[in-house]
Amino acid sequence: RRVHWIAFIERPPPMEASGVAVAGWLTKRGEIRKNWKKRYFVLERNGFLKYFRTALDVSCVNPINMIDLRSISVITTGGNLSSWPESAGPNCRLALVTSKRIYYLYTDTAPECQRWLEQLNGIATKVTRLNMPQMRAPLTSTATAASPEADVFSDDDDDDDDASVGMESKSI
Repeated sequence: RRVHWIAFIERPPPMEASGVAVAGWLTKRGEIRKNWKKRYFVLERNGFLKYFRTALDVSCVNPINMIDLRSISVITTGGNLSSWPESAGPNCRLALVTSKRIYYLYTDTAPECQRWLEQLNGIATKVTRLNMPQMRAPLTSTATAASPEADVFSDDDDDDDDASVGMESKSI
């Protein structure tokens, strides 16, 4: 009698029941090659932002990267990146600043960008307040001069997705 190993894989709960605040496609700038790639992002209410190559990977593959929102010192629209693609409208751009890198992302529409910005700021503020009440100021979507802090957890072997970049964004 054969038992298939697939029967033993634990399936994650559906998105609406799993603590996911927002999920969807964002385009991110690679860190080493500086190319732009669409990735499926999942922002969890517990303060982790994960991204995957496809939406189907969410239920069966480890994320390319997992960012702890407590490690983000700034969430801002735009950032001072000089080489945004033409498809990235000025109201569709996001920059997430950590101690290890700046994540440049863009959405397809301005309302979608606003939704991500609100969710990122809300959850980052909540997890920061719960876990480190004396250690940092509230996150804002505008400020000056970069000074990222904390850490990023990565499982990414793709050299086109992750490494360090210059501090070109704004900080609190």
